[in-house]
Amino acid sequence: MVLGGMASTFGAACGAIALTLLHQELVVFKDYERLVHGILLMAVMIFLPQGLFVGLSQGARRLWATVRQKPF
Repeated sequence: MVLGGMASTFGAACGAIALTLLHQELVVFKDYERLVHGILLMAVMIFLPQGLFVGLSQGARRLWATVRQKPF
């Protein structure tokens, strides 16, 4: 719930999937796995308080809006 956010049900599911994939990728760094998980969760709570999915979707919307405004 912390990673995906409580703002959306889809975000919570995406957060669970992201943590599962992250766990599989961090098998190589077995000693630092908990440290990376803790840093990731703290960063999401500080910088994306509504959750990863909502924060990234809002960031993508802002980026898309700035790209559309630039003349070619």
